[in-house]
Amino acid sequence: MTVVRNDEAESNDRPLNGMRVVDLTGSIAGPFCSQTLSALGADVIKIEHPTRGDDTRSWSPPDWGSESAAFLANNAGKRSIGIDLKSTEGRQVVLDLASQSHVFLQNLRPGLVDKLGIGFGDLSSVNDRIIYCTISAFGNAGERSSEPGYDPLMQAAAGIMSVTGEAGRSPVRAGVSLVDQGSALWAVIAILSAWCTREARDGPHLIETSLYETALNWMPVHVASYLANGTLPQPMGSGMAVIAPYEAYETANGSWLMIAAGNDRLFVRACSVLGLENLPTDERFHTNRERVRHRDELAAILGACLLARPASEWVAEFRVAGVPVSIVQTIDQVVNDQQTEALELLQPMVHKSIRNFRSVRPPLTINGTRVTHRFAPPLLGENSCEVLREIGYSDQKISDLERGGIIA
Repeated sequence: MTVVRNDEAESNDRPLNGMRVVDLTGSIAGPFCSQTLSALGADVIKIEHPTRGDDTRSWSPPDWGSESAAFLANNAGKRSIGIDLKSTEGRQVVLDLASQSHVFLQNLRPGLVDKLGIGFGDLSSVNDRIIYCTISAFGNAGERSSEPGYDPLMQAAAGIMSVTGEAGRSPVRAGVSLVDQGSALWAVIAILSAWCTREARDGPHLIETSLYETALNWMPVHVASYLANGTLPQPMGSGMAVIAPYEAYETANGSWLMIAAGNDRLFVRACSVLGLENLPTDERFHTNRERVRHRDELAAILGACLLARPASEWVAEFRVAGVPVSIVQTIDQVVNDQQTEALELLQPMVHKSIRNFRSVRPPLTINGTRVTHRFAPPLLGENSCEVLREIGYSDQKISDLERGGIIA
């Protein structure tokens, strides 16, 4: 597998080549957004606190070498500059960067950018074509708009936790940062939309999205179901309220098998594999509507049958029959899965302090070429001098800023 090095990363065939992004974000949502833009070719300059950096640099253990795994996961392909934003000189550095950039991305506490003098109005005064994107917690209106927030808080606030987990058990957070990463991708979509219209339209662009809006946007089926009949959706473990069978079942070797028989034809095929050919003619299970009404009875029958053999044996037969199935894999199994390898989803990169560094590639292929991260995540302040030289700062001025603690 090819290791992508810094000197190989500056190819001109990425669609966003030529876009410069000033990234004033931390945690996950903003960094995941800018990491995606970088993989597509944008030059991302990550502004960090000059001594502690992005908050995720301290989200550990686990560490990988001397770096937090949480930071490494969302900051590939960026250049880091440490700036003291509370100083007049630091504010000026940000304005100078923004004046020569195309996109400014921020997710600071509500109101803080305006207090620091780097809000939309400030930046559009030095760059009248800037694409300014804000990712907030609760959006730009309402009594909670000034509150900070994180992914699990939004999973709670938007009802995601109320439908996740098993019936009768305590609320469960989804095991991935789906609200953070979803917000990031909505921001990417909006930035690309603004980028496409930028040549045809004068003036700056202000883009606003929030974690709460994204969280609720994951819930249209649950919202529609409630509005339809007033029944509150409930947690269903691995199942889904509107389809059956569509859940995980335990097998003989203790592993679990997810079966997704999404229509009547697939149900007939699944029953054939299980030796339950008469089940589809049972009036309780003849259609999906009836199976949903009798899901507990169906689950008991299928569950008892599946316990007879190991998951690996069932998978082979279900795949031959064309029934969508998967073993519920652990992360070590995913990392070593032949499908992960075939798609080259784990990208090796040269990192300055970590041997054999790898990161998850973006899930995109363009014109037959797999999209890759441009280079490994940066050390704190690794690129401060080169970035400032690029926007016209002299070595003397850079030295003065460094001695004054304005940059790292």
